[in-house]
Amino acid sequence: MIKDFNNYLNQLDEVLKNPIAVNWSQKDIDSWIGDFNINNIEYEITIENISKKQKLFLFKFTANSSYKLVNDIKSSLITIPTVENAAKEFINDTNPDAFLFFALDESRSRKRFYTDFCQKYKNGYEFKEFTLGMYHFYVLFNDKVDNKDFNDSINKIIK
Repeated sequence: MIKDFNNYLNQLDEVLKNPIAVNWSQKDIDSWIGDFNINNIEYEITIENISKKQKLFLFKFTANSSYKLVNDIKSSLITIPTVENAAKEFINDTNPDAFLFFALDESRSRKRFYTDFCQKYKNGYEFKEFTLGMYHFYVLFNDKVDNKDFNDSINKIIK
C-alpha cells in the first residue's frame, strides 16, 4: 500500500515538473498562438500585444475553444504546468512592460490559477488585480508602464 502511494506521488511529481511542449506559431507581428493536446482536449494559448506604444501582452487560453476550464483532475495536472511554463517562457523571452490575464467573474478556478501564477512569478514585476465590468484582470507590470496607454489598451479590450 505504501509502495503504491509513493509510486503515485513520484508519478505526480514527474508530471508537475515536466510540462508538455507547446507548438508555437506567430500569427502576426504582435500575436502568437500555441497549441497542445491532452487526452483529446485541444488547448490553445494566445498572446497578443494590445498596445502600439508599449509591450503590453494579453494572455488567453482555451480548452476546446471554450474559456471554461476542464474539470478533469488528471488533465489539469498536466495542463496547469504546461500553461504556466508557456507564460514564464514568454515573459522571460520578451521582457514585457506588462503581462495581463483575465477571467470572467464566475471563473473561480481560472482566477485562482492566475492569482497563484502572478504571486509566484513576480520576477522583478509588481502584481495587481482589478475588475472592470464582467472581467477580472491580473497584471504583472514594471515601472516602465505608461498608465494612460495601459488604461486605453484595457478599455479597448472590454468594449
